[in-house]
Amino acid sequence: MDTNLKNNPFYIENKSVGSYYDIEDYVLNLMVLQEEGIIFDTYLHFVKKMKELTGLGLYYIKGYSDLIRDLGFVKCTDEKVYIESGIIYIRSYQDIIKMIDENITYTQLVLISKIKRIKNKIK
Repeated sequence: MDTNLKNNPFYIENKSVGSYYDIEDYVLNLMVLQEEGIIFDTYLHFVKKMKELTGLGLYYIKGYSDLIRDLGFVKCTDEKVYIESGIIYIRSYQDIIKMIDENITYTQLVLISKIKRIKNKIK
C-alpha cells in the first residue's frame, strides 16, 4: 500500500475535524456504479463521472479518487478503469481510516469482512 496515503486531503481532514461524510456519499456512488457494471475508458472519465455524481469540488474528487484507487478499490489497466466488487465491504469512512492507519490492503479488508460474516452466521 502507498505510504503517502496519510497525506491525502480526506485523511488529513478526518484526523483534524473528526469526521468527514462526503466520502461516504462518494463510496455509495462507487457502489452503484460497480453494481451497474460501469467501466470507464480512462481515469479522467472516472473522475469526471464522480464529480458529476457527487457535486464535490475537483480538489476533493481528485483526493478521494486517488485514495480509493491507491487502496485498491478502483483498478486502472492500460485499457479500462473499473471498480472492484469489494467496494461493498466499506461500511463507513471509518473503514477507510482504519485501512490507512493499520496499513490494511484491499484484499485484507475483504478477507476480514468475510471472516466476520462467517463468525456472525455461526453465532
